[in-house]
Amino acid sequence: MNRAPVPRRMRAATVCRWLFVPVALPVAAVSAVRAIPVEWPVLGVQLVAFMPWVAAPAAAALLLALLGRSRWQRVLAASLMGCQAFWLLPLDVRGPTAEAAGRPVTLVAMSINAELGGADAGGIVDLVRERRVGLLAVQEYTPQLSLKLTAAGLDALLPHRIAHAREGAGGTAVYSSSMLEDAGVLPDTRFSMPVVRLDLGGGGGATLRVVAVHTLAPVGSAVNQWRKELATVAGAGTGSGYSVHPIAGTDHAAVVATLHVQVP
Repeated sequence: MNRAPVPRRMRAATVCRWLFVPVALPVAAVSAVRAIPVEWPVLGVQLVAFMPWVAAPAAAALLLALLGRSRWQRVLAASLMGCQAFWLLPLDVRGPTAEAAGRPVTLVAMSINAELGGADAGGIVDLVRERRVGLLAVQEYTPQLSLKLTAAGLDALLPHRIAHAREGAGGTAVYSSSMLEDAGVLPDTRFSMPVVRLDLGGGGGATLRVVAVHTLAPVGSAVNQWRKELATVAGAGTGSGYSVHPIAGTDHAAVVATLHVQVP
């Protein structure tokens, strides 16, 4: 009487082991492209953009491995899931001294790609107002969009601006509710990537160094330039002083995030 369910459990485990392969294989492929720094084909580079969503099939693969009772599948699935956690939730390896001292400052930052300046200026201003945004980066910022944002009332909400308006996709602007200082642009990039110093207030002279990021898409012959620009962005904080925050959005969509900074 008690032995009847055993074959069903065995069949279920076998099914899970077979299902594990098609679920885990794409996760392993994309993870390999993400982890191994070699010259991958363009398609592989583009697949890396989907890394945040790879966590879902990675979790499914881990569940199937546990139900399938295969040791090697469990080890592989746990490794893949660990990689996803590491990439999505990186550890803060900074020393404790900088975080222990000073006062906390909270800043709501927003980044948007305006799609050749065609974004809805009124919608941008409404979102800034509703979310109480204190720092706004706009990619593909054109002279026409600048006029539309001013007419929609953005200057009243974020009166400080460092702008590099261009026709097409090359322009970028940074708006802020606090004082901004122009610190130049990142060198050798196709699109403008301004670097600004944001006054964090308090009278102590503390500033936040911000880079408005807009790299080329990794398509066709632009892949090498894309890699160079990512390396430039990654090195922007080297020897820069207090703090550097790259601000970038997803393609043609708005991203709003809250930054928590400790200042002296």
